[in-house]
Amino acid sequence: MKRKGFFYLSLGKAYIRIGFQILKQYPLDMILSSLSMLLRDSVNFAAIITAISIMGDMGKWKVYEIVFLYSFSMMIEASSQIFFDAIWYLGSMIRKGKLDIILIRPAGSLFQFFGSKIQLQASLSFLVSFFVFVLSIAKMDYIITGKSIICFIFFLLFCTLLNSSILGIFNCANFWLINAGEISSIVYKLRDFSKYPLFLFPVWVINIITYVIPFATTSYYPTTFLLFGENNNIIGLIIGETIFFFSVFVLIWRRGIGTYSSTGT
Repeated sequence: MKRKGFFYLSLGKAYIRIGFQILKQYPLDMILSSLSMLLRDSVNFAAIITAISIMGDMGKWKVYEIVFLYSFSMMIEASSQIFFDAIWYLGSMIRKGKLDIILIRPAGSLFQFFGSKIQLQASLSFLVSFFVFVLSIAKMDYIITGKSIICFIFFLLFCTLLNSSILGIFNCANFWLINAGEISSIVYKLRDFSKYPLFLFPVWVINIITYVIPFATTSYYPTTFLLFGENNNIIGLIIGETIFFFSVFVLIWRRGIGTYSSTGT
């Protein structure tokens, strides 16, 4: 078991090195893409801050508390893109028979799958989001404690895995459908609701992103805990939902791999 752990640790490091090598292979493309990403994220945050400033406070949600929520949500999104972006390539890999390479190697197929598409460029989006997150903390005079730092790290790790597991479940439909990308894209759009205070939306939307497809657990509820001390059961809820949705994802993945027959599907 220990040897297996060291094996996957070294394999993970190798995938990260490959990610760096890919970035260095086309330096001009990397620079232009990074500048484009930086400009896009900066404009998005500037637009959000401007719009919220014009609208004013929303009850207990002040301007920079909403920015706090939005930037935290974007950090989860960026983290998912860095380590789990492969789920958006699953349909293409199935249709082109590219999963064959993964299946003949002596390592877990799911680990290899995610390792094959590590997007280190998304680290820039994470850094921009983190900068805005820290800025919002400074503007709110938020008191940082050891507990809040530990909770933040916990939320960042578990919410990223939960977010990616939810998206992975729907992308696995590609094993049985010709192109399930539209389904996954619609589900992904639901995540946008969790970037803002939930009381702005109809009850049916809140129920969907809380109980059915719990994107609200990946950003809104952790944020209310950090800001207002609400939802004291959020830690247990996140652990439970992450274990559940990741287990469902792994189960569906294994079923899908069992039905996969290269380009003959």
